[in-house]
Amino acid sequence: MNLNLQKTIYKQPIEITEIIENRSFSLLRLIGYILLVFSLIDYIAIITPPRLTDPVWEFQTMSRLVDHALDKVSEIGINFMCL
Repeated sequence: MNLNLQKTIYKQPIEITEIIENRSFSLLRLIGYILLVFSLIDYIAIITPPRLTDPVWEFQTMSRLVDHALDKVSEIGINFMCL
């Protein structure tokens, strides 16, 4: 009984073909573009509606842009696109 359990645990590795590799890179690239679009939507939501004559809005907008400058979503998106 113990031998049957060991045989089922150790299976042969799956060969990764070129087709599977291309599909996975295409999927990661698509995920990267989607994450980049989400981060652009976030930046656009911060900037709109523009009130350029209001100094409080300007400072709040700059503060939010700086907070989101190192946003992990955009960094991950750019990394996935460059694969």
